[in-house]
Amino acid sequence: MGLGGCYSIAKCFMVIVNCIIFVLSLGIVGLAIWMLVDSTFYVSMAVDHSNYTISLYILLAGGLFLLLVSFLGCCGAFGESQCMLVSFFCILLIVVVAQIAAAIWVYCNADKLEAMIRYNVKSTVQEEYYKDDRLKTTFDTIQQGLECCGAEYPSDWNESKNIIIGASLEEKHFHIPKSCCRPSIDAKRCEEATQKLNLGAGINYDIIYDKGCVTKVVDVVHDNMVIVLIVGIVIIVIEFVGLIFSLILAFGVSNSRHYKR
Repeated sequence: MGLGGCYSIAKCFMVIVNCIIFVLSLGIVGLAIWMLVDSTFYVSMAVDHSNYTISLYILLAGGLFLLLVSFLGCCGAFGESQCMLVSFFCILLIVVVAQIAAAIWVYCNADKLEAMIRYNVKSTVQEEYYKDDRLKTTFDTIQQGLECCGAEYPSDWNESKNIIIGASLEEKHFHIPKSCCRPSIDAKRCEEATQKLNLGAGINYDIIYDKGCVTKVVDVVHDNMVIVLIVGIVIIVIEFVGLIFSLILAFGVSNSRHYKR
């Protein structure tokens, strides 16, 4: 009776763990699709566009893979299939090892994150803003959401190579994106403060945000990384519990069947 009760408890916990993994997997898949569709995530400034897209596809594939693993675990528990339970254990073990390796790599390269963000933000302002619609949309969202302007300073727009090259020799004008305007400013005043400014001229900080975006983006990305780390640890712990219960069930299947006879 004790053995049968323990087996039933292990089976119940196995199903619960896999249901949790299933829900988390749906969340991962949904987040990956959202980030692929919506280009305005601040974290996209941490890496270049190609690496960002590849990372999202890897995240999407990982979420779909975990969905398959959780389905396999539930079927193995309900069907009392030793083969499926062992397969579940082996596949999930590979996933856990890969996740731990990825976490270690991120931890070891965390000191490079700020440098990459600074480089990408400055590159966006000086080189890419008017050439890449995706970056333009993302950076406008950053400037409005974080209430900042430019990379280190709003005057960085004065140094934009794209703007200076496009300015006529007679007029020598440059532009600041309208997303730098404070929310209380009306459209006319924003237009006057951001369009056709003389190169080297002062900027009206009563209308334009006076802080650069680099530090604010770094802080947001660091905060998000902490959240991701906590969520990752929780997922790994849940998966580790799933490994334990899958082994218990796999070894207990034959004993349970014998007990039922």
